[in-house]
Amino acid sequence: MQPLFQNGFWTAYNRSFGTIKHVHRENNNTDKYTLCDYSFIDNNIIHEGTALVIESQQNEITLFDKGHIFVLNADDHQIKVNYTRPRHSNIPKEYTYIQFYGLTLDSLQRLMNNNLVTGLIQSSYNVEYIEKLIKYNTNFINLKNKYNFHINAMADTLTSKNKELTELLALQQEEQRKYRREREAYNSYMNDIQQRENALAKTELSNYERNKLQNELIRLRQRPKEKPTFEPSIRTQVRIDELRKSLDNRNLEFSGYLTIYKVVDPSLPEVREQYREISESLLVSSENSDQSVYNNSLK
Repeated sequence: MQPLFQNGFWTAYNRSFGTIKHVHRENNNTDKYTLCDYSFIDNNIIHEGTALVIESQQNEITLFDKGHIFVLNADDHQIKVNYTRPRHSNIPKEYTYIQFYGLTLDSLQRLMNNNLVTGLIQSSYNVEYIEKLIKYNTNFINLKNKYNFHINAMADTLTSKNKELTELLALQQEEQRKYRREREAYNSYMNDIQQRENALAKTELSNYERNKLQNELIRLRQRPKEKPTFEPSIRTQVRIDELRKSLDNRNLEFSGYLTIYKVVDPSLPEVREQYREISESLLVSSENSDQSVYNNSLK
């Protein structure tokens, strides 16, 4: 056996079987989750662990570990994949497919919490979500292998509409108060004229009283008041009606479909306790310790 080590046999063996292509081949041959011992370098940081293989192709694998989904691609030159070694497990692949209509945000969130989901979601109005530190505002979300996905209602939009409606209603009320003040002033003006005209119609007035009333009428008529008319802004009323209708129909509801996969996190102690094969790691540190363990794991 010693000449094999000297000739680098196990180095070549591990290099051939510690590849993404090998992980894909093993993943296609089982109905259980495949485990993958991985090591890669990204931004000069070494990442190592044991992950569940969520999806695989000839040159790309999607892995789940430590509460995160990540992808290793053989053609990605921004990272260096040291190894990806598959192992069999007894972890079952369980999933549920559901279609839904008129679902509330709380109900939808309960479906996605601590689950891996793929599918399509459409909301009755725009919502927010964050992906790769970018905030998106949309009512149409296409999901692909998202874990613990969170959606937030856009409370700021609702607040701004309520604020605009309040301001427009206040403006409309002020217009009504202004009209009432002008109408009261006009009615008082007309009453003053009518009272003096009625007084002048009396025959028992003295010349002094008659002259006084006539002079008062002249002064009043020299400062005529137009009869006020109330003409509410049609544009304001239309906008108020639009906002009220929008807020009345502001029930946030979701429709669409999801495939919900039940996954376990290999990094958690309770998961390792339940599935002992996870702890039987194949992290190879030297040629002298690898060949027997690696061969046994694939039997």
